[in-house]
Amino acid sequence: MAVNTVIFGGEIPVRVSHHKRLDLSHTSQSFSTDLGEKISQKIEITNGLIERTDYEYPITVHRKKYSRPNRYDEYKKNTQKRSLSMARSVLLGNFDTTSFFLTLTFRPTNKFDTKSLTACNWRKERFVKNLHKYYPEAKYVIVPELHKSGVIHYHAIVSLPRKLSDRERSVLWSYGFTTMKPIRDCRGLLYLTKYLGKSFDEPTFKGMRRFYTSENLAHPEVLQGSELYLVNQFITSWKLKPVLEVTYSSPFQGRISYKAYVVNKSWVPLIRWGEQRSLIN
Repeated sequence: MAVNTVIFGGEIPVRVSHHKRLDLSHTSQSFSTDLGEKISQKIEITNGLIERTDYEYPITVHRKKYSRPNRYDEYKKNTQKRSLSMARSVLLGNFDTTSFFLTLTFRPTNKFDTKSLTACNWRKERFVKNLHKYYPEAKYVIVPELHKSGVIHYHAIVSLPRKLSDRERSVLWSYGFTTMKPIRDCRGLLYLTKYLGKSFDEPTFKGMRRFYTSENLAHPEVLQGSELYLVNQFITSWKLKPVLEVTYSSPFQGRISYKAYVVNKSWVPLIRWGEQRSLIN
């Protein structure tokens, strides 16, 4: 059951709905139609990452399901978009320039099929177990990629206390060559989504997961109701500059503006509850 509490954001009282389930019908920038809810802005928070997307033409959420023929391609495309969006939020919200870009490859062998994702994933899981054994707090996102030869290899973003030597990496991954490079900016993090996008059209990956994450990652939470107002107020009053900004066009949503901001994650509860003045103290 939703419980409403009156709080104060700036000079005017606003109302927050404390409900674990997403309910965009309480969003100040939404309205109802026969097909579902229409929203013109979406804000997601992952740790200290704030992502704001503005749509020229409102998008439909909570769309009612209708039986329509020949919609497979549309559903497939939307699923791919959601996967890329989720990966982007998880990467920007959990990793930074202290993280590393890791590549895992297979040497030629007759012991298993290096072109089989199932066989390769079994070795990938061995790597994950070794990683947790030596670094229990490690975070990771792993994406498989198909080489031109058909052999599978993996790209990953990992959060570790330091760069590992060749010998240390060989203990974690004994099936082939590895490389490890530091992440220098947010675009380096998002480079992993390039490989994720390529995997959608690979028949080898059909019906299989496109990326794998550790269980200790924070996942994006979509804001609702007055929290949208409070976060927008914070961004404006503190004159935050986005770490990533993308503008593009869609035949259905018109001009779409995406901006990502990074703040101290301990600030997020204060921002969401309208206690911005506490950040000054």
